[in-house]
This record gives sequence, C-alpha cells and structure tokens, in this order.
Amino acid sequence: MLELRPLDTLFFRDGKSFTGGDDTWAETIFPPLPSVVYGAMRSCYMTYNGGLEKFLNGELADKIGTPVEPGGFGIKAVYLHNAEGLLLPVPLDMLKGTRKENGKDKEFLKTLRITNADNLLWFDNHLLGQRLAAFGMDAAESSNRDFLNGIDLYACLSLKNSEYVSFKNLGELVCDEPKIGIKRSRQSHSSEEGYLYRANMVRFKMEDLSVMVDFAGLDDFPEQGLLKLGGEAKTASFKKVDVAGAVMDYDSIKEIKNRIGQNKLFKIYFASPSIFKGGWLPEALDEKTMTWGFNGLKLQLLTAALGAPINIVGWDIQKKAPKPMYKAVPAGSVYYFRLSEGTPEQVIKVLHHQNISDYYAEQGFGFCLVGAVEWKK
Repeated sequence: MLELRPLDTLFFRDGKSFTGGDDTWAETIFPPLPSVVYGAMRSCYMTYNGGLEKFLNGELADKIGTPVEPGGFGIKAVYLHNAEGLLLPVPLDMLKGTRKENGKDKEFLKTLRITNADNLLWFDNHLLGQRLAAFGMDAAESSNRDFLNGIDLYACLSLKNSEYVSFKNLGELVCDEPKIGIKRSRQSHSSEEGYLYRANMVRFKMEDLSVMVDFAGLDDFPEQGLLKLGGEAKTASFKKVDVAGAVMDYDSIKEIKNRIGQNKLFKIYFASPSIFKGGWLPEALDEKTMTWGFNGLKLQLLTAALGAPINIVGWDIQKKAPKPMYKAVPAGSVYYFRLSEGTPEQVIKVLHHQNISDYYAEQGFGFCLVGAVEWKK
C-alpha cells in the first residue's frame, strides 16, 4: 500500500458550491474521498514521468489513462491507519448507546438485527418490506463518525461479536482548525472587499495516524516522495509500505459463507461511498421488484441502513471546468439481501472485497465487504 502523512493541515472541500462573496464558510469532508487520492496519485505520477503535457497527449494512457478514460491504475480502497491497524467506518446497521460501568457512562456499539418482533427500537426504512431492530437497547444514536479496526469489523460482519466498546470517534483522530482568508486580486494581489471566507482545515491529532491506499497498476510509482493532497496545494509525504491489518480475514469469511449456506441471508457493507445511477440503488437492481441479477447471482433486497447522500464532484483538467456532480451513498451504508440463486462461494467471489459502483469504481468508490445476517424472532 501507499502510506500518506500530511506535513500540515489538510482541506478536502465537500461538494457544495462555494463562491467567495456569496458564501463565507467552506466545509471539509474527512476521510478524503477516494477520487481525491486517485487524482493526487495521478498528478504525482505525471510529475515523475514527463508532466501534464504527456498525459494530455495520451503518452501515459496505458498507465494512468487519459482525461476521459481510465488506464491500468486503480484504487481498491482508501483507509485510515494507526497503531491498531486499518480503521474503517462503523457500519450504519450498528447503533451507539450508553450504559453505566463503575458509576460512569460507557459508550458501546450494538449490531441491529432483521426481525418481525414488536416492542423494539426500530431502524425504519419504509420503502422496503423488512425493518431492523436493536435488541437490548432503549435509546440509541447513529454512529456515522466512528471507526472500527479491521479485526473488530470482521468480527462484526461474521457475527462473532454483537457489541463493541473499542472504537474510535473521528474527534479522537483529527481536529478542526478553521482558517480565515480573503480573496486577492490576480492583477494587484491586494485583497478584495466582500470576499472574506472561512475554511475548515483538518489536523491529525494522533502521531501514528496516516492514510493508506490499496492500489494496483502502477508498479513504477515512486517508492517515496511528496505529493499535493486536497485543496490549497497542501503537501503530504508518501512511501510504499507493507501493512499488517485485517484486509482479508479468511476465518471470518469461512464463517460468513457457512451462515449464508444456512439461511440464504447476507449483507453488503460499503467501506467507501458508492455512486449508483438509481440514486441509492445500483442500475441493475429492479426498483419495482427489488431484485438484482448480478454476475450469476439473483438477489432480493430486504432492507438497508443508509446515511444521508453526499455530493461527489471533481475538476476536469482538460476542460478546466467542474465535472458532473453525483449523489453518492455514504461509507458505512449496509444493504441486506436474500440469496435466490447462486452459492455462498459465488457471493464471496462476486461481492466481497470488490468495488461496486456505477461510476468511478476504478477510483476506489463502492469498496464493499460481505457480512452474515441473523434473523431474530
């Protein structure tokens, strides 16, 4: 993998429009979107291999593609990483609650279960036939800013554990560092009246925190160096590393396959945002019947735990204009399926550790893992 460590604050602006003078607050999104890292690595590769002109002329097409077509370079996933290993977003079918331990409130996470039982704390999705419920919880909140390490995540996906107290909140990993700025005239370099703005920078709080990129197709990418990452030309160091972490937990995968074989149920957890032509549904999924024929599998969508959509936008360096904006299902989203046709082995081969996104899959969008499902009465 490629390890990225910022040398200063970072700024990853969200997809909302921002025009100096009309807006005064520029929000940031963290962790960075896969497309941001993809663009940074492409730009870095150009720098080491002839520059932008060669890229626009198509001389680097076999490696990093062209302005309109991808090349051999692709990103599988972008992770946060610390001394505990890889950190991934908490699945949104887990809720956060508190309980008393030694007289103090202790936060914990609990996995929801698909069920028909009454008198429970429900996670409703009225568009679908089934619902998710929290057993043993009277009050809870969503966990969309928390992270599990890879080992605990696989324990969650294989149902080895249903409760967790060892998780990291985003506020423990990074802190906001607002910056006040003002637009300057390109001619006189003096400040322009009415163009004061505030940008929300991010600074890493933990010395061992870094961004890890699982990529392929660029064997000749430099071993180490510097690249620009995110907005305002912020700089990060990079180096190729071997990462110890639960990227693939084969014992858990075996348990997941066994459970799918028993009850024909499973879930797909998206560790990165995914862009679907149907909004929150893949293009090939029939919205009327909620069935999905996919690479030899036939699946029935039962329910889902989704977050609010996020805006994905980029910059076209050839046209010097913004790319089309897309709405994406956020990282952490979970879809529950019944296996109508196919085998558990096919489910793992086709869906597990794959990128499932109607757009930009090669950039790291739609990275997903398969999990087991328990139907509780």
